[in-house]
Amino acid sequence: EMSGVEERLSMLDSMDCAKASSASRSLALINFKEYAHLVENHALVEAMISSLRKFESSSELEREMVIGIIESTACAFIGRGKQSNYCPNMDETLQLCIQELIEVVSTPHLPCRCLLRGLLALLRIGAAAGPGLSAPGLFGVIALALRDGNEQCREVAIQLLGQISGAAAEESFKLCRRYLTDRNHVVRAAALRSLQGLPTSDPALYPEAAAMLADDYPRVRLEALRLLGCLATRTPEALVRTNQVYASPGW
Repeated sequence: EMSGVEERLSMLDSMDCAKASSASRSLALINFKEYAHLVENHALVEAMISSLRKFESSSELEREMVIGIIESTACAFIGRGKQSNYCPNMDETLQLCIQELIEVVSTPHLPCRCLLRGLLALLRIGAAAGPGLSAPGLFGVIALALRDGNEQCREVAIQLLGQISGAAAEESFKLCRRYLTDRNHVVRAAALRSLQGLPTSDPALYPEAAAMLADDYPRVRLEALRLLGCLATRTPEALVRTNQVYASPGW
């Protein structure tokens, strides 16, 4: 006897997207989303993603629903792993979900709304999983969002850089630093916030962060102060004097 998850997965798999109406496709996705958090083994996740792929080229709404299902499945997997301290193939399953999300949001000419939805899903999965987000193609998605995305896409893309670990963290650091001078204050603040989480102790960051204490926007000044605090903890010997910055008219 099939479980509820398997039954709905079978319905997705048997659907002919080319012939089914938009309403039928959306209903099938809605029905499956209710069970997405119950997809609890790697084989089922593989089958789910295989079934979902035919919906990715459909409407913008359906693509967003696919992203939501993958996010829900991945976060549920992480939750089960933390609860039981044992979840077979968890890393492999998470990589599969992350890689599929990267594929979805890498679609050429993707509307900003879908791009943002995919970036947020990656950000939430990374936050749930803990320090260290890494996957082939992730930098490509971030670069795409920074180049073609709206303000919200660019902000979330910068936040994603702060979750990257390992050998790629150095590249994240360089990219974040480049956006400290972005024309948009939301992006500048996001870059400062991401730098707080990256394992860097470059003393050259001190004067850059200190100068941003005079930024016109309170949000940027707050994140600059927090970054200075992080840097002071890591390399107290490289502290810089910021008295002149505090006394500046912009403060």
